[in-house]
Amino acid sequence: MKNNLITRILPGKEEISCRHCGSTDVRPSHKREAGEGYVVYRCRACKQHFKVASGRPRLRGPAGVALFLIAVIGVAVGFYLSATPTVQDQPPGDMQNTQTLAKARELASKGDPQAQYFLGRMHWQQDEYAKALPWLKAAADRGHAEAQYMLGQAYQYGRGTVQDFRAAQKQFTRAAEQGHLDAEYQLGIFYRDGLAGPASKETAYVWLNLAAAQGHADALILRDKVTMAMTGEEILRAQAASARVQQRLVTPAAATP
Repeated sequence: MKNNLITRILPGKEEISCRHCGSTDVRPSHKREAGEGYVVYRCRACKQHFKVASGRPRLRGPAGVALFLIAVIGVAVGFYLSATPTVQDQPPGDMQNTQTLAKARELASKGDPQAQYFLGRMHWQQDEYAKALPWLKAAADRGHAEAQYMLGQAYQYGRGTVQDFRAAQKQFTRAAEQGHLDAEYQLGIFYRDGLAGPASKETAYVWLNLAAAQGHADALILRDKVTMAMTGEEILRAQAASARVQQRLVTPAAATP
């Protein structure tokens, strides 16, 4: 894993970097439980979640040096575990060795969307965006919501392909219509700013309202800001549209840890 994707220990403090995009604009997540010894963070840049080892006591002398070395090893192990897909994020079998990686490629070549997404995500986390794109496209075309969301990010930021907001909005819409939380939030931004077509406060409200209802903190803040620029009639129409969309959504897809 590259240095810009791990926690860098600086004099007097720790700087947390997103393991997905390297941004340091991160905050502790209020939606995820990480387990004892870890804290889940959410990147404001790419909206992904990741976990890091919690804070450690600071000692001086030989004991402090020993504890520091143990802490560094603990951080490395923690990031290794957080970078390894969970059971629901990978095809059947242990994906941590060459044999099972080959099995994933075999499954992916036969059209298994979960295996395709796993390979795409694996290349994405290694900054191999051009290699990730074909697998993400294949999984997205088979209805995999996480692959659709990640493919939308590829088009939004021009990773592995040219930047294309229309294509990004299309993929975010496909994922959002399966209840994908971060895709709903991104759609709200796209419609608020008119990134892929005419801006629409009402449509932006619809998607931000759906994400906010599921506990998306940033969507809640943005929805309220959009509301302040709307008339009462627009708000009522947007709320009714939001309720209709919510009724037809499938069970929300889990975000990538």
